[in-house]
Amino acid sequence: MARTRQRPRLTAEQRASARKRTDLMWKAIHEQREAYNESIVQMASDHSRSEQWMATQLFRGGKLMSHQRKKTLYNAVIHELAKKQKAAGRAANGRRTLQDLAREAAEMDYQNLPKGEKERLIMQLEEDRRDAPARKVSKRDTGIEIESVLRRVQPEMDGLAQRTGAQYLLFLTKGDVTDGFALRTSTTPKIIEACMQLFKCTPEEMAMKIEAYVTTGLVLAGVVRATGTKRSIQLRSEIRSKVYDGLCKVLTDKGVPEQEQPSTMKWAQYHELVCRYGVALEGWTEGGDDAVTNPDKYKTITQLERLHSALHGSSPSCYWVILDDEAWEAKKESRR
Repeated sequence: MARTRQRPRLTAEQRASARKRTDLMWKAIHEQREAYNESIVQMASDHSRSEQWMATQLFRGGKLMSHQRKKTLYNAVIHELAKKQKAAGRAANGRRTLQDLAREAAEMDYQNLPKGEKERLIMQLEEDRRDAPARKVSKRDTGIEIESVLRRVQPEMDGLAQRTGAQYLLFLTKGDVTDGFALRTSTTPKIIEACMQLFKCTPEEMAMKIEAYVTTGLVLAGVVRATGTKRSIQLRSEIRSKVYDGLCKVLTDKGVPEQEQPSTMKWAQYHELVCRYGVALEGWTEGGDDAVTNPDKYKTITQLERLHSALHGSSPSCYWVILDDEAWEAKKESRR
């Protein structure tokens, strides 16, 4: 039976090696910091700027907002013509649509429009852009979109902290258990220290708890409010109940009579149960599907909440399935 991995005890030699690696890391950081500071001094001297100004520019990173086309009279006219075309029910002409609109704009001699009309067109373009609904990103492109935004936001936040001394804490969690992107956190050292002192957990652990609540709704509300030992007990109890209830349901769906179903979830005989009934748990969060074990084996709240979240909610990611004949035979063969 698979067991959860226990953190190995390091020998004196291993501890000495770990300290050496840590010393080398901080040496490399120090060298890079020195090189960075020297580059600031050099660039400030070369371009007649103060060192503080140059350091600020290096911390600013990229533009926070996505680039938008310049609000020119030409763009405003094209936008107005496109709106009129759509309102009139005229079909678009594919890739030639913009060419047709440009030709129509040239024919109307928009440069000689009255000043008031020019201002109206540009103001209308600004209003329409501001009121336009946000573009919905497909699930396939969600990860790319998130990375794109964070690449712009992260340097801006770091620069803000450097310029002003402000501290920040950023969480980006799933909105549903079926979302395909990973939890993200970003913060400053002082916030990390504050979380440890005030909440006895790291920002990453706090984000996991928040994500568990967000993705499972009210099911996890009582768990989040509970603290310490009581929370662990409640989580383990709800995990056991959910797993056993799911087992009974999948066996019933498979046609196994109630009197032939196990009276309890025998965790130690999980693999024998799989081979006997031809059902299995999929989506086990801690170690994979072959590492299913009694939740008593998990000692951290993070592990329990992650597993609890996967089992609960409107679209759970961990559930019982009926194995097809080939998968069932493979399971039995692996136990022979």
